[in-house]
Amino acid sequence: MTPTNTPHEKLEISLWENGLHSLWRGLACYAEYRETNDRMLVKDAIMFLHHGIELLMKEILVRHSPYLAYEHDAGKNRTYAISRSS
Repeated sequence: MTPTNTPHEKLEISLWENGLHSLWRGLACYAEYRETNDRMLVKDAIMFLHHGIELLMKEILVRHSPYLAYEHDAGKNRTYAISRSS
């Protein structure tokens, strides 16, 4: 943690950025598996690829209509459309 970051500072990453990062990370894990035959890298590749695809599909939904993806706050008993930085 750098001095400018506080424990309560909100980290914001867009769906697009997060999805692409996971997708590329999954591809990198698979490439590394092909070189090393470490089976745990296949697991990592699948998890990262799944996560990336899920986030990129969610980004498509949000671009089409933000109300297609919802976030529920049980404490306030309200449902909100997700923001693009979620």
